Amino acid sequence: MRSYFIVIPLGALVACGGSGSTIGNGTDGGGIDSGASDSAARADTSTGNDSGRGSDSASDSSAPDTALPDGPAPPCPDVAGAYSVMAAGQGCGDLSTSAAQCITQTSCHLMLVSGTAGGGAAAVNGLTQLDMSGAFMGAALQFGTVQRTGCTGQWDPIMQALTVDCGGMGTSQSCIVTLTRTGNTCP
Repeated sequence: MRSYFIVIPLGALVACGGSGSTIGNGTDGGGIDSGASDSAARADTSTGNDSGRGSDSASDSSAPDTALPDGPAPPCPDVAGAYSVMAAGQGCGDLSTSAAQCITQTSCHLMLVSGTAGGGAAAVNGLTQLDMSGAFMGAALQFGTVQRTGCTGQWDPIMQALTVDCGGMGTSQSCIVTLTRTGNTCP
């Protein structure tokens, strides 16, 4: 069970205007309350909103939005599906850009699987975990038959692409693979 506290600065209570209607224990929502009701002691000169500047909306910039979101943190993006493969760099080894590539996902854990059951050409294979932004780092992945470590990745939700970078020292070790989603399910 979550508990939430709402903090209202004292100055905000004094500055609030209201319509003069009675709420709660006989006080109205506006002006400065003098007891049972302030309508007899002084007239409420409010314009009908809290800011006195037009519409009474939640987007008034006079106070910061301190509301807490309900529920758990947002999950990582859904990246499961079938992918096409594009590779750049001399360090990609025997990675096949024509291999069937699939990403399966359980929660934020990804399994990258490529090649055929008969041992055909492979693209990217391995396990990693996405964060909420769709990024990962420090992954050990296999590019073709070459094991790579320290790989990073970033999901692009607009392009529906996962870019995997297994840098290395110099151009002879660099390899960047872009996996672009072609379908939501693997064949």
